[in-house]
Amino acid sequence: MPLLKVSYASVQNEEKKAELIAELTKTTARVLGTQESSVWVILDEVPRENWGVAGASLAEHDRKS
Repeated sequence: MPLLKVSYASVQNEEKKAELIAELTKTTARVLGTQESSVWVILDEVPRENWGVAGASLAEHDRKS
Protein backbone atom coordinates (compact mmCIF):
# COMPACT_ATOMS: atom_id res chain seq x y z
CA MET A 1 0.00 0.00 0.00
CA PRO A 2 1.72 3.21 -1.17
CA LEU A 3 1.74 6.15 1.21
CA LEU A 4 2.59 9.60 -0.12
CA LYS A 5 3.38 12.43 2.29
CA VAL A 6 3.52 15.85 0.68
CA SER A 7 4.76 18.90 2.57
CA TYR A 8 4.01 22.36 1.24
CA ALA A 9 3.64 25.91 2.47
CA SER A 10 -0.02 26.62 3.16
CA VAL A 11 -1.69 28.73 0.53
CA GLN A 12 -4.08 26.20 -0.99
CA ASN A 13 -7.85 26.13 -0.72
CA GLU A 14 -9.95 23.01 -0.06
CA GLU A 15 -10.68 22.45 -3.77
CA LYS A 16 -6.97 22.52 -4.66
CA LYS A 17 -6.17 20.07 -1.86
CA ALA A 18 -8.85 17.67 -3.11
CA GLU A 19 -7.51 17.99 -6.67
CA LEU A 20 -3.96 17.30 -5.49
CA ILE A 21 -5.04 14.18 -3.58
CA ALA A 22 -7.00 12.88 -6.58
CA GLU A 23 -4.17 13.46 -9.06
CA LEU A 24 -1.49 11.98 -6.80
CA THR A 25 -3.68 8.94 -6.22
CA LYS A 26 -4.40 8.39 -9.92
CA THR A 27 -0.79 8.84 -10.99
CA THR A 28 0.65 6.66 -8.23
CA ALA A 29 -1.80 3.85 -8.96
CA ARG A 30 -1.03 4.01 -12.69
CA VAL A 31 2.74 4.09 -12.29
CA LEU A 32 2.87 1.36 -9.63
CA GLY A 33 0.16 -0.75 -11.24
CA THR A 34 -2.00 -0.85 -8.13
CA GLN A 35 -5.58 -0.01 -7.21
CA GLU A 36 -6.39 3.61 -6.39
CA SER A 37 -8.08 2.35 -3.23
CA SER A 38 -4.70 1.22 -1.91
CA VAL A 39 -3.03 4.64 -2.26
CA TRP A 40 -2.88 6.82 0.84
CA VAL A 41 -2.03 10.54 0.69
CA ILE A 42 -1.11 12.78 3.61
CA LEU A 43 -0.93 16.52 3.04
CA ASP A 44 1.37 18.20 5.52
CA GLU A 45 0.40 21.85 5.30
CA VAL A 46 3.13 23.97 6.88
CA PRO A 47 2.39 27.57 7.90
CA ARG A 48 4.43 29.95 5.74
CA GLU A 49 6.07 31.45 8.84
CA ASN A 50 7.42 27.95 9.66
CA TRP A 51 8.97 27.32 6.24
CA GLY A 52 12.33 28.95 5.62
CA VAL A 53 14.42 29.45 2.51
CA ALA A 54 17.51 31.60 2.01
CA GLY A 55 17.59 32.54 5.68
CA ALA A 56 14.03 33.85 5.96
CA SER A 57 10.53 32.45 6.30
CA LEU A 58 8.23 32.37 3.30
CA ALA A 59 5.99 34.81 5.18
CA GLU A 60 8.90 37.26 5.28
CA HIS A 61 9.56 36.73 1.57
CA ASP A 62 5.84 37.37 0.92
CA ARG A 63 6.00 40.68 2.77
CA LYS A 64 9.05 41.78 0.74
CA SER A 65 7.38 40.94 -2.59
